[in-house]
Parts: sequence; structure tokens; C-alpha cells
Amino acid sequence: MNLTIKNARIPFTSGVWDICIEGGHIANIVSSGVRGGSDVLDAGGGIVCPGFVDSHIHLDKAYTANSLDEAGFEGVAEARDTQGITPSLRSLKEAFSEGDVLDRGRRVLTESLKHGTMAHRVFVDVDRIVGLKCFNAASKLKREFNGLMDLQIVAFPQEGLAGNPENVELLYKAAELGADVVGGIPWYENTAEEGERHLDEVFNAAKSFGKDVHIVADDTDDPLSTNVLHVASKCLREGFKDRCAASQCRGALDSPNDAYVNRVIKLAKLAGLSVVENPQTSLMLSGGGSTHPFKRGLTRVLEFAHAGVNVAAGQDDIQDAYYPYGRGSMVEVGFIMIHAARISTARGLQLVYNMITHNGAKIMKLKDYGLENGCQANLLVFEEKSVHEIFRNMARPKHVLRLGVPLLTSTTKTRFHQPHNLAD
Repeated sequence: MNLTIKNARIPFTSGVWDICIEGGHIANIVSSGVRGGSDVLDAGGGIVCPGFVDSHIHLDKAYTANSLDEAGFEGVAEARDTQGITPSLRSLKEAFSEGDVLDRGRRVLTESLKHGTMAHRVFVDVDRIVGLKCFNAASKLKREFNGLMDLQIVAFPQEGLAGNPENVELLYKAAELGADVVGGIPWYENTAEEGERHLDEVFNAAKSFGKDVHIVADDTDDPLSTNVLHVASKCLREGFKDRCAASQCRGALDSPNDAYVNRVIKLAKLAGLSVVENPQTSLMLSGGGSTHPFKRGLTRVLEFAHAGVNVAAGQDDIQDAYYPYGRGSMVEVGFIMIHAARISTARGLQLVYNMITHNGAKIMKLKDYGLENGCQANLLVFEEKSVHEIFRNMARPKHVLRLGVPLLTSTTKTRFHQPHNLAD
């Protein structure tokens, strides 16, 4: 299908443009009105951008908060941090079925597509509680949504690896069966030494099956937690340069130890380590066991970015015990990031936009991603005429296109029943 999107604004670029699509790819971008076409979509001066990228989402736990009885939910809420919440969920995980995870995951992906999220890095637990149920469900979803969005599956050992040979075996099995990425959570182990063994198993599995690595690092208020430093070092030692990502990254980074912070940022840059922040869950959980003043909870997003480290964002959780809200909207995630990181400059706005688009695409190694000639025409068309307006309105795209073919159109209209001159 050939299509021309006319009267389009391109993020952070002056002028109005026509985007010519041929064979599912962008063939040309020209000044508006220069080129016509039989099939035309009028953007009306609105922003057109590539589909949003969610670099971290736990599909298997989404929409489970309403599955907990009232007493159970209160118990989880009182835990107030990840260290306390995870054990509280084990009884819930025992009741998971492949079909249940499939249904809830399908709901997440469908809803997120309405908000323009067209790529997800999906974390699914692999452990002796759920076995491979969550992985199998995610694999089916990947096939089902093929042609609509890009999904990568992260085999994630939520319950730890040290002293758990069954969990190690399941991690390897998931990698063998087609997980795209090997995940890890070393901070959750009992000691720093066990955390190191955890990372050894993760990298060994990744090397064995040629996978990239994505670690949930230092997702704790413990000022002695230094996973991210070891992850970056291991990336270099094990030949994983530009193949590793780390989410959350608080711990010792959330302290005034500038020497340590500078060391981590320098090593992350050398290793090509990408950093993913999930601002809504960080705000909710960081400092949960303390009194005022509460910690802000974010990692050093601006410091990493200014040093040239690739920084992206993720939804992380949707209506589960870790985060009771969320709807798969990366614009909403970016809006929260703007406030949490105190971003009020044009440069900062562009960073947040990149965190939910190009930077996430870099982590997932999405082929031909972007808004240039030759890129896949996986595009969003907004009514809003600037990126600032998109975030300010927490807008949904009016049109979502996959390879130049319209997938959906959203319309919202407000009608006042008593006309007044509301412009005055």
C-alpha cells in the first residue's frame, strides 16, 4: 500500500511536511504540497512520530491486583518495597495458568496499542513456582501480535538463582526455547556474593544461546547495593559491549557518593550499557520503608544521558502489587518522568521523547526504526502540533499505522449542551 501523510509536523523540526510511504517504508519526506498521491491521510498539521517503545513491562503480573483478596492486598501495600512485595505474591503466582497470563497479556497489548506503543520488552518470570507458564504465554502473544507490534521476551528469574538449581535450569530452558533476552535480578539475592553468582549464571546462559542481557539492578534503598557497577564491568569482561541493559539502578547511586556515581557512569559509557528507568514504580516504591522526606526514587537519568549513556523508559507494571495504575501509555510514563526528573527545558523534553522512542528502539535493536527515508512506516499521527503539547495533554494518537497501513483511528469529541462564549 502506498500512502502520503500530508500536512505533518515532525518532532523538533520546523515546517510542515508530506511523508510518502511506499511498500511499508518511508520513501520520501518533502515540503507539504510538493507531492500528491491517490491515498492521502491528512495530519492536519499534527505531529507524526515513530511508534512508542516500552523498554520494560511485566505482562505476566498485569491486572492481578484485583485478584488479591482485601487482606492480601493490604498486606502487600504495607510491605511498601519490592523486597517485601515479591514474597507476598508467591501464593498468587501459584494460581497462574498459561491461559490466565495469555488473557491478561492480550489485554495489556491491545490497550497499549491504542496509546501508540508498538514495541515492548516483555519480562516474564521463570522459576519453580510458575515454571515456564508465563514464558509459554508470552511466546504465544508474540506470535499472535506479530504484524501489529514488536515483542521481545526476557526470561526473568524473579525468585533468584543462587542456591536454586531448578530456577537456573528453567532460565537456560527458556533461553533455549527462544527467549530473546536473558534477565537477572542480582540485588534480590541474600548477599553480594550470591548476587555475583547470580550474574555469572545470567551471563553464562546468555553466552550459551547468543542472547542479550537485561538486569534489574539495585532496585532497593540499600546504599551498599552496587549491582550496576558489576553489570557494566561484566559486560566488558564477557564481550557483551552494547548488548546489556539495566533497569532501576538505584542503591548506591541514590546516595551523595559522587566518586562512585562518576565511576558507574564512566564504566556504563565504556560498556555501551543502556539504562532503563520506570519512573512511576520508582516513585511509588523508593523509600517506602522510611518516613518523610521520601526519596524521589529515580536513578541518575540526567547524569547518564549527559554523559552519552543510552537512557530509556518503561511502563514496568500495570495494576499489580508493585504499581496499582498504568495503561500502557508511554506518553503517561514520559509525563511522569518529566515531573520526577524536574525537566522543564527544550533539551530535557527532547530527551524524554527519545526515551520512549529512539533510545528504546536502540535497546531492542529494532530494524529500520525512525522517521527517515528507508525506515519502516510504523507511525503515530497526533492532533497535537508539538511534542510539548502531546505530553501536556497526555494525548493518544489519532491514527496508528503499521508498515504504512492504518491499524486504528481514535476520535474524541466534547459537546457543550449550553452554548457559551467560552473563549472569553
